[in-house]
Amino acid sequence: MTATVLNPASLPSSNTYSHGFAVEGATRTIYCAGQVGVDRDGNAPAGIAAQTELAFKAVEAILREGGLELPNVVKTTVFLLDPSDYAEFARVRSAMLGTTKPASTLVYVKALVKPEWIVEVEAIAVG
Repeated sequence: MTATVLNPASLPSSNTYSHGFAVEGATRTIYCAGQVGVDRDGNAPAGIAAQTELAFKAVEAILREGGLELPNVVKTTVFLLDPSDYAEFARVRSAMLGTTKPASTLVYVKALVKPEWIVEVEAIAVG
């Protein structure tokens, strides 16, 4: 078994964590760290739709770097601040994942690391 760090150049860099890991044996498994809705420079747009799309695009970038795609996602964990954002979050999530229906957990939290962050998405993919 081998583990390869995945840190796409299209995502903000970090000195404290890796964006993802690809683990290969009989299959390849990628574990994506929680991704928030920010652009390459770390700026968060206003609104749940824009941040959700960016978070899933970040997951997608990690998966592609490791040779997988969004349809390979088997598990997501989502942290959402405001329950009233759920419907719009779910709409964007469905648009991003299409027919992929991973096992999912959604947790409402009081806060994320930065006050402008309103959603965070973790994912596990297998291919």
